[in-house]
Amino acid sequence: SRGGKFVTLLSDHRPPIKDAFAWIKLVQPLYKRGFSVVLLDLPGTGGSGLNTNTEVPYEDWEEEDFRIVENALRGLQVKRTHLIAFGRSSRIILKFAKNTHINGWSTFLEREHCWYSPDIDFFALFHNKVGDCPPGKVHEWQMEAEHRHEHLLREVLKPVRIMAFHERFPEDPAVKATQQFIARARASPEAALSEFYCTRISREDICFVRAHATLEVSIMAMAKNLMAAMADFLMTANQGDVAVPVFLPHQDIKDGKIKECGKGCVNPQRGLHHWSCPNHPKNAGGHGGQVPIAQEEGEDAPQQEAAKEDKLMLRSQG
Repeated sequence: SRGGKFVTLLSDHRPPIKDAFAWIKLVQPLYKRGFSVVLLDLPGTGGSGLNTNTEVPYEDWEEEDFRIVENALRGLQVKRTHLIAFGRSSRIILKFAKNTHINGWSTFLEREHCWYSPDIDFFALFHNKVGDCPPGKVHEWQMEAEHRHEHLLREVLKPVRIMAFHERFPEDPAVKATQQFIARARASPEAALSEFYCTRISREDICFVRAHATLEVSIMAMAKNLMAAMADFLMTANQGDVAVPVFLPHQDIKDGKIKECGKGCVNPQRGLHHWSCPNHPKNAGGHGGQVPIAQEEGEDAPQQEAAKEDKLMLRSQG
């Protein structure tokens, strides 16, 4: 088997994404952190297929998608790997967690993974546990099934650590339904037993762009701090009790909800900021946390303007 740290990037297989090349912007940041990166094309994408059929529909291999990934990586002699998935491919992480034993000595899957805009069919994922709807009890069964799905999801998430990035206003109904379901499942006190870190992002953090004007290939353009947060999170593997890297969405900074930490911050999540960071207690009016920019603008702006006018007057007088 190959040594070293591995990350496998799985893309969605719906327009505008056509292959795993969509993750190409993330390869270099991961490689610089010491990871070997695998871009894996699932059947029907990037010229990959089943039995020489490169246009195989998703439904033909949906149930065995995680086995396809496992066999492909074992063929590459990858011993252990993290997964970063987008869209429907996010289901593969949960299927691995559901069907394999994951711990510190797992023979294949690491604990730390990332996903972006997950699209997960929980009825299909937990069909073997919940079963089919009995005749004449559709409404009652569906409500009971959703409660069981929430419990099963919390159980599946226990052995893994996931950093999730959800769109603020998803256009896809399936993606929106997935986000709402995960939010309900995470609202239970039982969810505290798992490590799931979710951040809502916008198109200013990640968006799709054409790779070239003459190529019908789209890639994901990602903010540098977003790529750094993903790499830092995967680097926390097997490091014990370490703080999860903090990612500050561009929209939250733009709206004045939080300030962006300085580069020298030791551990922002635990309130340990560099003395020059705007979130340091001495710079934040003694709050010691992330203070809304609007507060400073509202209180200090008149004083700053007055100071500027005084300096201009002194210059004009002499």
